[in-house]
Amino acid sequence: MMKLLATLMVVLTLISCDKAENKPSDLFSYVPERSSIIVSTKNLPVFLSQIDSSELLDQDKIESVFKLSALKEYAGILETSRSLISFYRKDSLSYNYLLIAEAKKDTLLTKNLGDFSVESISTNEHDYKKISLNDVVTYSAFINNTILASSSKKLLLEAVNHSKSNIPRTDSFKKAIAAASLDKTALFVNHSEIVYKTSNKKIPENRFPESIANWSVVDLNLDLLKMNFNGIAVSNSGSKNTLDLFRNIQHQKNEIQNIAPFSAKGFYSFTYTDFKKLYSNLKEHTKDSLVFNDNNLLNFTKEAGVIVLKNDENVLILNTMDAQLAKESLPSSEDLLTEYRGIPIHSISGNTYLKFLEPLIPSEEMEAYAFLDNFLVYAKTQEALESIIGNYQNNTTVSKQESFIDLQSNLAESSSLLVVSTPKMDLGNDMLSMPFQIQQEFASYLSNKHSFSAIQFVKSEGFSHIHGAVSKAGKVQNEEVEETITISLPEPISGEALLLSISNNPNAIVYQDLNNILYAVSNNGKTLWKKQLDTKIVGEIHQIALKGNGNPLLAFTTLSKLQVLNSNGKEAAGFPIEFKDDITQPLAIFDYDNNKNYRFVVTQKKEVFMYDSKGNAVKGFNFDKTSSEIIQPPKHIRIKNKDYIVVPEENGQLHILSRQGKERISVKGKMEFSESAWYENNNYFVSLSKDNKILKVDTNGKISTQEVNGTDGLKITAEEKVLVLLSENVLTINKNEIQLDYGLYTNPKLHLLGGKSYISVADTQAKKVYLFNDKGELLPDFPVYGVGVSGIISANRGNAKTALILGEGNEVIFYGF
Repeated sequence: MMKLLATLMVVLTLISCDKAENKPSDLFSYVPERSSIIVSTKNLPVFLSQIDSSELLDQDKIESVFKLSALKEYAGILETSRSLISFYRKDSLSYNYLLIAEAKKDTLLTKNLGDFSVESISTNEHDYKKISLNDVVTYSAFINNTILASSSKKLLLEAVNHSKSNIPRTDSFKKAIAAASLDKTALFVNHSEIVYKTSNKKIPENRFPESIANWSVVDLNLDLLKMNFNGIAVSNSGSKNTLDLFRNIQHQKNEIQNIAPFSAKGFYSFTYTDFKKLYSNLKEHTKDSLVFNDNNLLNFTKEAGVIVLKNDENVLILNTMDAQLAKESLPSSEDLLTEYRGIPIHSISGNTYLKFLEPLIPSEEMEAYAFLDNFLVYAKTQEALESIIGNYQNNTTVSKQESFIDLQSNLAESSSLLVVSTPKMDLGNDMLSMPFQIQQEFASYLSNKHSFSAIQFVKSEGFSHIHGAVSKAGKVQNEEVEETITISLPEPISGEALLLSISNNPNAIVYQDLNNILYAVSNNGKTLWKKQLDTKIVGEIHQIALKGNGNPLLAFTTLSKLQVLNSNGKEAAGFPIEFKDDITQPLAIFDYDNNKNYRFVVTQKKEVFMYDSKGNAVKGFNFDKTSSEIIQPPKHIRIKNKDYIVVPEENGQLHILSRQGKERISVKGKMEFSESAWYENNNYFVSLSKDNKILKVDTNGKISTQEVNGTDGLKITAEEKVLVLLSENVLTINKNEIQLDYGLYTNPKLHLLGGKSYISVADTQAKKVYLFNDKGELLPDFPVYGVGVSGIISANRGNAKTALILGEGNEVIFYGF
């Protein structure tokens, strides 16, 4: 870029002194200035090969518009030399080309050609050739060691006449030619000759200027999976182009990518140090009569932009320098509409202060706004604001994506104008803004094998820097977290909720409210059924499916009943089972052989009762009363193909039983139990002691303890190969220690899915949910907003997972990852 700028300054000096133009620009003497696009290359076959091999380009679209196959046929018989390819609009859909190449003689490489013929034509004014090769016709002429060739005879003759006419070039074209690097492939764009897609809406008088600049020239770097470019945009003296709106305006760091959802189709951002100066430039264009006062909200901003959401709704973003001063400048009449995830959403009583952004940003139809840290977000609908808030809190924003981070390495940190789009951006989107029109024209030639494309303009004195890049497609979507559904339940949740799945689909949320009503609510928020229960559910709700029947059943206990319901809320045959005395521990369910031959285990103080799937007492299970009250539900653990039932009691005795309820391991001694459950880990029975030590019992009944560093409020969960500990903000997964932010954390949970283990923990204070794999690695895009995970299931497509995250109050969120 420094070389580019140095070249520009030299040329500007030469122009001002009326010096003759330098020799490298001789080929341009044949280029009529009405050409739309020009490519300068020192090796034409290599350039065409790069176009062919790039996976980032839409080959079919490029061929249909530029007819490169005809150019390739002719280039194949042309000796390699420095060349220009100038494209002229043929009609609204395609271009004719004019090739201008250095040559010592009018000689073509015609050996071993198939269908080839040359016809020499002479007229009173011109001598030229008509070359036919494989049904492709090219017209050519040789003048002053230069070969001219074109798909159009008219264009060829026009170029020959132009070289003799001495028609003066515009200043902007001269600057663009001078700034191009001769040893690189350079791309010139004549913005006044590009026909951008226009909106069907009535175009307002104060819309964007017709063009962003007069000419742009960039050095183009293109290979198989990479594309970036750097250069300048220039305008003629006295012209009124978009980039001229930023004259004398110091640019700032672009930050809107930090709030743009990853699912958005695109966004653009412009920056400034003093909006009052920017408005002075805008007013010259709009000719409006608005009075800009010192307390205007925009005085406290440094960046503004538009995000296009996936439903094509536009969201207006202001990046404030001082959020508090910005809040104080807003009209006091703007009412609080609602609150979403702790963020107030206000109505707009009058948005006249947004009118000052036009034509850079259309301000009509904005009806509500919300503050997110230093960002002020305006939208037409409350749903759009909730989408921005949710993605911002979940860190599912553009700036967090690996492919965008890769793209940013080819961009400047700050710019006057930044435009970013994805393959999801519709070319027919109703956009009046010039930035999006330019980006859409550029992106229309890209394939779907990219994640983001960006063009950036940095206004300087007399010209603007251009930076652009395309990032290749990154990770597949199901490896990244995405908020798929958010619903509000009829009543707040009391206790544990269950994610009920049928045929691997997250069909419903089952939960109990404060009035002991059991609800089943679909994932679109519809109440499927509800059932009044006699008391609060003891523990959690289990989902099972009986042998020979794939339909899900719900099993749980209240204080007096063992309930088994089908997915429609109807009681299964043989249930409920009623008890005279209170059930004192949550229901335990055993499936010894993983064959859906379930055993339902109910605890009443010192006694344990076991029932089969038909509601009958299991014969052959005989367990005597304990000497003190059982403090946890019995638990089935398998070690080395042997079954054990673990029953801890209040006096410190741990019973390890067989399937028949007989003592299988005699535990040698008593322990001081904590409230933690017992787990199997590496062939040990493990739990926590009252004084926050790890308790271990081996299969011989020997007790051992293990000290743990930082044991305040120690929590544990485990399975055969995974041991998870949480102490304050330190999470340990198989000796991998993770420092979390300080907060109030739930007990860690283990989720076994598809042969993999996932560990979730939630900070209820910061309302963040973390999800790790068994290596202690945080999954991409976590943490997300929420206060706990109720379940994770496999989706019905590939390996995609769905997590049910609880929000505040009666909010439930589905995340896919």
